Amino acid sequence: MAESANWMDMEGAQSSGGLNVQFYRGTKRDVYNSIQNGAPIDVGIDYVKVSNAGEKDNVIHEVNELHKRRWPDQWRAYQEGRLQIADGAPLDLLFPGNPEIVSTLKANNVHTIEQLADYPDSSLTAFTPTWKAKAQQFLKGKADNRFPELEARAKQAETELAEMKAMVQQLMVAQQGVQTHSADQVEVANIAPSAEPPRRGPGRPPKIHEEN
Repeated sequence: MAESANWMDMEGAQSSGGLNVQFYRGTKRDVYNSIQNGAPIDVGIDYVKVSNAGEKDNVIHEVNELHKRRWPDQWRAYQEGRLQIADGAPLDLLFPGNPEIVSTLKANNVHTIEQLADYPDSSLTAFTPTWKAKAQQFLKGKADNRFPELEARAKQAETELAEMKAMVQQLMVAQQGVQTHSADQVEVANIAPSAEPPRRGPGRPPKIHEEN
């Protein structure tokens, strides 16, 4: 895919929160070393994939310093091995009792309330326009400071998510310790005790008579 027009369109969309940005590790053929060694040699490369919300087309670049400065949160999450979440309010705030709606939106590359509010009308084929209207109403109320409780819920959700991740990490470490301890016990049980030489009883050993 050509980078020119598509990349410029996506740059304009970033201010409205309509972009999905994903850093990932890929490979690239090292042409020079492949020729020198007479065999194909690949090297690891950091890439960034950028797409507009709701669109399947994307633009992929090798990561440079401009990308790191433009999307520092996603780059930091990638470096730390964390989930790269799109900037904006999570969809769960808008549809707390409808996980099927959230799942449908994410399947259509819409991950935040801001992205849903900016979704182009011409692409509203997979879901009802009322969802977009609800997102726009939410953002308007947020701007008017009429939804402080939703802000609190968003922060609480982030805190609970961080706590859950910490608990999962602790459980994984604990499980690994139990497995290591069990393996050590099995290894010890499989080691046969060293055989001791038979002890001599009291008195002189019996004399062995040789036959003539």
